[in-house]
Amino acid sequence: MVYWTYTRTVTGGTAIAVAKGALSADEGQVLSPTVIYASTTPATAGTNYGSRLLFDRTGSLLVTFGDRTSTTIRQE
Repeated sequence: MVYWTYTRTVTGGTAIAVAKGALSADEGQVLSPTVIYASTTPATAGTNYGSRLLFDRTGSLLVTFGDRTSTTIRQE
């Protein structure tokens, strides 16, 4: 199983999503891709989200997202 984040076009800009899928035997395709999280908060197109995926010791998937270069939501 592989997991990835990507941006998708939504009304008002772009939003981040997390998906998973199985690699084909020749590793040339992702089989049965499934979106497991999709943000509904748009950002201005062209911004960089940044993200990290990590599995903890229990097997839970942890996901972090960046501030989308927004000074409004950036933590200080």
